[in-house]
Amino acid sequence: MMVKKRFPMSRLPLLLAFAATACAPEVGEPAWLVARPRILAVKSVPAEVRPGDAVTLDLLLAGAPPHVAAQSQWSVCKTAKPPIEDNVVARACVDEPGTPAAVGPSVSIAMPADACRVFGPDPPGPGLRARDPDVTGGYYQPVRVQAAGEVAFAMVRVFCNLPQASRAVAQAYREQYRLNQAPVLGPLLIDGAAARAVPGGSLHRLSVPAAGREGYVRFDALAGALQPAVESLRATWFVTGGSLEDDDDDNDANQGQADVRWTAPAGGAPVEIFVVLRDSRSGVDFRTAVVDVLP
Repeated sequence: MMVKKRFPMSRLPLLLAFAATACAPEVGEPAWLVARPRILAVKSVPAEVRPGDAVTLDLLLAGAPPHVAAQSQWSVCKTAKPPIEDNVVARACVDEPGTPAAVGPSVSIAMPADACRVFGPDPPGPGLRARDPDVTGGYYQPVRVQAAGEVAFAMVRVFCNLPQASRAVAQAYREQYRLNQAPVLGPLLIDGAAARAVPGGSLHRLSVPAAGREGYVRFDALAGALQPAVESLRATWFVTGGSLEDDDDDNDANQGQADVRWTAPAGGAPVEIFVVLRDSRSGVDFRTAVVDVLP
């Protein structure tokens, strides 16, 4: 999960959960077009951890040279969002990142031991309220990343105990719940075959195999019981040239494949293609490929 802002802004916009894709494009730009440096995604490995565990965070920064990505700065948000603020993360986390916990496009950061108290269901401090889970029962530790003039928040899923559940149900949840594993993308295919050079102006079907849809248990507060559930998978596509079908860039990948229709540009220059796969418990994988477009 990731939320983002672009400088300068007066308040943090909300781009949430696994539908979050990228900082908003400039007015008039389609969301799938990478016309400037943009943070498209952050992948957490593992996709879900217990408080105190470390994760590796990989940044997908499109349209920026390697030396810019190498300067990416990460910091862990430690301030709970006051009830009067309607953003996902506290304003203090946006404006006062503090000393970076790590620098670079791929970093290892330990999640705070008190993540379930500050950002989860455990009793918080005075003047604050416990956080509600998302629809899959998840809680999230915000991690701030600044790169290429943009700020984004990776929302790392942390495992917390069940609130408002009987002792027996809470014990069953701890025994039956399995931490989320991120979905997995295969190689980019063009019209069902390995990526290759294409003529300028030609229409193609881009696709990637998509695996890792998992079952899990979630707590139904109304029933007071555990219920089985199955993740959904969605893929979002981006390109640096040509065009994607506007109604086809954010699509269902539950059948084991993500695809999109792409019209190559006039030609003469390579095009970079990005696909981001997300499961409904905020696991992320991404893949990039460069396709030569012939004149």
